Amino acid sequence: MARPVHYRTGDFTKAREYPVACDNRGFSTIDTDQVTCPACIRTLIYTDAAHRHREVVEALAYPKEDHPCLPKNQAQP
Repeated sequence: MARPVHYRTGDFTKAREYPVACDNRGFSTIDTDQVTCPACIRTLIYTDAAHRHREVVEALAYPKEDHPCLPKNQAQP
């Protein structure tokens, strides 16, 4: 059985052991797409980060000219 991948939280630059969303030790990542821990996936900190990540990915998926957030007259270079 594969070990779960936890969602890493906190300061990633100082400590070797990073806090994770579910408080279980093991491999952790800040990439919300790679998290497989069922406990981490149900935490608010993970769901917020995953939601923000999806918003950015969806925003970048549009060509600049067709982006729904831009008025049509400002989309032209």
